[in-house]
Amino acid sequence: MIVINFKKMTLKALNEKINWSDYPDSMVQSGVKLMKEINDAGYEAYIVGGAVRDIAMGDTNIHDIDIGTNMPIADIKKRYKTVEYGGGEKHGTVIVRFEENDYELTQFRTEGKYTDKRRPDEVTFGVSFEEDTSRRDFTWNAMGIDYDGNLIDFHGGLDDIKNKKLRTVGDARQRFYEGDDGDVLRMLRAIRFAARFNFDVDQGVIDAIKDLKSHITETSMERIRDEIIKIMDYGGEKFANALKLLSDTGLWNEIAPEINVSDDKINAVKDVNTQSPEINFSIVMNDLTPNQAFSSSSKFMLDNKQKKTIAYIVSNLDNYSNLDKIDKQLALKIVNNPDFGKLKAVYIGLNKSDINNSDDIVSNIMAFNDIVDRQKGINKAIMNSGIKGADFGRIVKKINEWLFDEYEKGNVPSDDEVRYFIKENR
Repeated sequence: MIVINFKKMTLKALNEKINWSDYPDSMVQSGVKLMKEINDAGYEAYIVGGAVRDIAMGDTNIHDIDIGTNMPIADIKKRYKTVEYGGGEKHGTVIVRFEENDYELTQFRTEGKYTDKRRPDEVTFGVSFEEDTSRRDFTWNAMGIDYDGNLIDFHGGLDDIKNKKLRTVGDARQRFYEGDDGDVLRMLRAIRFAARFNFDVDQGVIDAIKDLKSHITETSMERIRDEIIKIMDYGGEKFANALKLLSDTGLWNEIAPEINVSDDKINAVKDVNTQSPEINFSIVMNDLTPNQAFSSSSKFMLDNKQKKTIAYIVSNLDNYSNLDKIDKQLALKIVNNPDFGKLKAVYIGLNKSDINNSDDIVSNIMAFNDIVDRQKGINKAIMNSGIKGADFGRIVKKINEWLFDEYEKGNVPSDDEVRYFIKENR
C-alpha cells in the first residue's frame, strides 16, 4: 500500500510518483493503458475526480475512475468503441469501452453560463488541463494523475487534504451561484464531503452558503434527495454531523422548513448510526403527524414503500411505548409489520432506552397470531351458522375480542367452544 507523505507534497505534484502496481483493480490497470494509448497518439490524459482524491488520501481500493483528455471527441470515437451517453457528448463527455471496462472520457473544457444552475448552456474546448480544473468544485476534486504516476495539483488540494480543510476552487460564491458556471447543489455537496471526510469547512464557504442558501430550491428536489441519501450512506454519525452543518447554515430550513432539526434528533441519528433512509428520516420527522410525514416524504421524492414505512413508524412511536396496554389487535398489527424492527430502532434512538421487557411483551403479542391463523375456520363457522351481511362483521369482531381476552389469560378455546360462542352471540 502506498503511503502518502504530506511533507513531500508540493502544490503541483508528489515528489514520489504513484506506483500503479499498488492498484490491482482492472478498472485502474486498463485505465492506465488507455491513458498511455492517448499519450502515444499525441494527446494528454489524466485520471481525474474522486479517484485522485482517494489515492491522495492513501486509498488503494480504487475501482471507479474517470479520465480527462484534450483528445477531440471525434478522434476518440474513431479510435475506440463508445457507448451512448444521453446528451453527454455535446458537453465533451463520452463513454469508452476499453478492455471490458467503461470509462467516462471528458475533453478539457471551460463552461459558459449555467442558466438552470445545473448544466452549462455551452462549453468551450481546446483549453489546457489547468483551465479545465478551474471549473471544478473543490480543490481536492480538481487534481489529476498522469500515466507516469505524477499527481498534478493547481489549486492546493493536497495541502487541503493535509490540513483536513474543504475549500472551493476559487471564490465560493462564484462556484455556488454568482459565477456563470455556479451550481447551487455544490452548497449541499460541500456539506456532504465535509461530513464524509470529517473536514473543517473554510469560513468563506460557510459564509457563502449562509448568504446563498435560499437559492438551493432552484435545483430539483431529486438532486437534493440524492445528495442527502448519499450522506446517509456514510452512516449515522456522519449524517448527524451533516445535519448539524445543514441546520447551522440555514440550508436545511430552506430544503424542509416543516422539519425542525433539534439537537435531540441529531444525537438520535448519531446513536442509531444506520444507513437506512427510513430510519433516519423517521427520526427527524418523529414530531410530525403521519400525514405530515407522508407529505414531507413525498416532497423528498421517496418511493411509496419508503413513505409508507416512515408513516408507519411516526404514527406508532407512542403505541410502541404502550404495546402491553393498547388494543391487542392493534398491537398485533404493529408487531407483525415487516418494519417493526425499524420502529424499535427509532424509538430507542429518540428515548435512549427501550420499553421494559419489550422482548417478552412482543413475544406475548406474537402468540395472538394463532388467532389470525384460525380466522379462516372461524369465518367458515360463522357462515355455516347462517350469519350474513353486517351481522357477519359484528360477530367476527366480537369473537376476536373474546379470543384475545382468552388467549391473554392463557386459555385456548376449542373449535367447539368457538361454535358455541357464535350460537350464543348471534
